[in-house]
Parts: sequence; C-alpha cells; structure tokens
Amino acid sequence: MKTTNSPKSPTLNYMMRVGLLPRPEHSIPGDPVNWAIANLYRDDPTLSPPSDRDTSTNLQPWPEELDPGIRARLVNLWRWDEARDSIREKMKNAPERERQDKLDEAQFKYDLRWHDAARMDARGAFGEDSVRQRFGHFWFNHFTVGNYDAFYTAGDMYEHRILAHMNGSFADLLYEATTHYSMLRYLDNVTNVSPRSEAGRIRKQKGKQVGFNDNLAREIMELHSCSPAQGYTEKDISEAARLLAGWGDWALNPRNEHEWYSAKEPFVRRQSEPGTKVILGKEYGSGHKALREFTRDLAALEQTRKYLCHKLALHFISDTPSSRVTDALESAWRQSDGNLGKVHEKLLELAWTDGDRKILWPSHWLYNTVRISGSNFFMGHKDIFNRKSGQRAMQPMRELGISFWEERQPNGYPLLSKEWISLEHLDRRIRFASTVFGTGSGRETPAQIMANLGVPKTMRAQMLSTGRAEEQFTALVVNQWAMEVQA
Repeated sequence: MKTTNSPKSPTLNYMMRVGLLPRPEHSIPGDPVNWAIANLYRDDPTLSPPSDRDTSTNLQPWPEELDPGIRARLVNLWRWDEARDSIREKMKNAPERERQDKLDEAQFKYDLRWHDAARMDARGAFGEDSVRQRFGHFWFNHFTVGNYDAFYTAGDMYEHRILAHMNGSFADLLYEATTHYSMLRYLDNVTNVSPRSEAGRIRKQKGKQVGFNDNLAREIMELHSCSPAQGYTEKDISEAARLLAGWGDWALNPRNEHEWYSAKEPFVRRQSEPGTKVILGKEYGSGHKALREFTRDLAALEQTRKYLCHKLALHFISDTPSSRVTDALESAWRQSDGNLGKVHEKLLELAWTDGDRKILWPSHWLYNTVRISGSNFFMGHKDIFNRKSGQRAMQPMRELGISFWEERQPNGYPLLSKEWISLEHLDRRIRFASTVFGTGSGRETPAQIMANLGVPKTMRAQMLSTGRAEEQFTALVVNQWAMEVQA
C-alpha cells in the first residue's frame, strides 16, 4: 500500500490525483485503484439540481433538448448567422445599445455554450464518474478548440467525441476530434478550399481569393499526434493541408445539406483537392476516406506514442515523470495497439505507486471545494434563462483562468504545476472559498467536512481554532492539503 507523510490519507490523495474528492453522500473507496479503473468506464448521465437555490438532494437528469446533436447545432449556428446579418441590416440606424440588445437576444436563442459550461460544472460538482471526467478534461485540453466560433458546437465535441472515444483507440479519437466542426472551425479549415476544386474554380472566376490553409494540418502533427520530434517538413504540412481541403465549411447551410458527406463528418467534396498527396513518404488519395487513413498512420507512429505517454504522465503523475513511468505507459500502448483504455488503466496503477507532487488545476480544486462542502454553488439548467444569467454560469472558471469556453492558445492549458502557483491564483481561491461557503446551499460545517474526510485530529483542531466557520472553511480548502497532491 502507498504511504505518505501528508495529513491527507493515501486514498484521498489518490482520489485528488486521478479524480475528485467525494461529496458527503458519496463513499470513500476501500480499493482505490480498482475503484479508479471501474470509474474510468462509467457512463453516468449528467445530474444536478435544476437550480443552485434548490436545496433538495434529488438530482435531475440534464434536459435532452440542451444536447440536441451536431446537426441541430449546425442549423442553429446557420440561423444565428442569418439573424445577426438581418438585425445589423434592419437596425443599422438604431442606437447601438438597442441593436446590441437585439443581437444578444438572438444569440442566446441559438447558442448553447452557456448550458454546455453549466453541464460540465454539474458533472464536476455532482458526478460520481470523476475519474472519467478528469481524463475527459485532459483530452479536451489536448484537442483544444479555443475561440468563440468553435464554442457553439464544442459541447457536442466534449460529450460525443472526447468522452465517447477516449477509452478506445487513439486512432479513432484523433479522427473524431479532427473531423468535429469545432476543430475545423477553430483552426480555420473551413477556409481550406482547393484552388483546383469545383468550388475553388468558381470562386476564382468571381474574383474571390481562394487557397489552402495549413493551420489544422500543422497542429494535427505538432500538437495532436507525433510532435516535431517526428522530423516532418514544411512540405509534409503543405501536403496534409491539401488532404484536409474540403473538410468543413464556414457555415454549413442546411439548405445545401446534400453537399455534406454528413453532419458528423462535414466533408464537402466540391471544395476538396483532387489527386494524390505525399505525407511522411506515403501516398494518400482523394476523398473523405484519405483523412481516416492519415490519422490512423499518425496514431501508429512511435513518436506519437512517446509524446502522448509523456504528456499523460506529466498531467497525472509528475512534472518530471521518470522513464519507469513513461516506459510502462508506452509498453501498455504497444501491447494494446494504441488502446487508450489500457494506457489509462496502467496510468491509474502507476498513480498509486509513483505519483509525485502536483498542483491541481484551479477547476479541479473548485470542484473539490464544492463537493466536500455538500454545496450546489454552480447554476442549474433552470437558472440559465437569458444571456445575462448564462454569462454568470461561465464566470467561475473564467475568473479562475481555466474555462474551456474561453479563448486560449492551441496547446491548451499548462500541465506544469508552476504555471498555477502565484499570489494572484491564491487570492482567487480565497475569494472563491468564501463565495462557496456563503452561497452554497445545504453545506456541511467545517467540522463535519473534516470528519467526513478523516482529517487527523491535530489538523482538525488547528483548522477549527482559526475563528468563524467561514474562516475555518477557507483555511481548510486554501492550503497544501486541498490544492496539491503529495508524493
């Protein structure tokens, strides 16, 4: 059994490393590693109180209409584009404030990202599948979609591409993430139109600019698969851009749906590049099947395996993962032919025996803070009735600097602990600890929380001597005990 000098038990330390701390109504596992492996494969529905003011313990399923599927989201995006253009034209002489109010009203009608953000927080606050969530967050960060155009469909990407495929083969996950509309729009592949395609020729005849965009081609190799260690060239990137031409369209017009291969695989042949492409010495043909072949080949590369196993270890195990850890993960990858479920299982075993000190992401710290307090805190689906309240749903993670629904760089949020250590981050956590205690309904007292978690009596006495209950709660959650996992 793993031992630690921390006042936190080895089991709680492990739960913080690979999952989240339990709510008062949840149990602490007796066999942490087997608990974590089973938890990895749970497929729980999202449950939450309908409102943050609902003090009942009866949770409700997240409404199905708030997860309508990718085609409905694309139709919504098209309607929002149409509504925006219409409002701007009809109200071009109206006062700016009136025009903006109408735009905000129309946007909220078609935009689900407020609900997507609230749904992720509901999972974090109430879900019993916390290990699955933590790995989902890792892969959603790996396949970053970090701008506002991408956010309209990003909730679908998380639910139906990342969570649905993260324990299957990496080849499938890479393909599913690459072909999702959020990724295609974020990295501007929607403007990647072959000059030799039917659509490209028509655009040139009309005097419009047309050409390849290599953003996605570059990132799929640099950040998503093999990394620059593969030694690919600019020619390889250019050829990959040619292969990716036709994937996505700036606004997938439902009136022209016959041009899509499908909403799930938004390939528009009339924008694609004909002929063969040569990438890393291999020839690929034309059509939508070429991308599946390309992503499968990228997933099979040795450098892809090395890069991703190191990155997993960096996030969950240590800022300086040992060769013992990375070799074990690579071995699991090879033996399973890139099955991420087997790689994740091996990582969960190693996290019990080889885990080093790691500072938690602020989001995971906040989820833990809400969970152990028995609080609601986050907004429920009935709280989000207009754009203003929707913005409040996104506020906590925005203020903590780690919202998946805010703009960021293509390499995602940092994995190294040092990036999350600063006086500013500490101040934010103190403020949030106070807010959770002050606004969260049905909370446990600091004494009850520490009893539930088995905090040693000496530490319990020290925390309970700090003053008022709010100060005791803040002292408990804003310190090393709650902000980091120990070796």
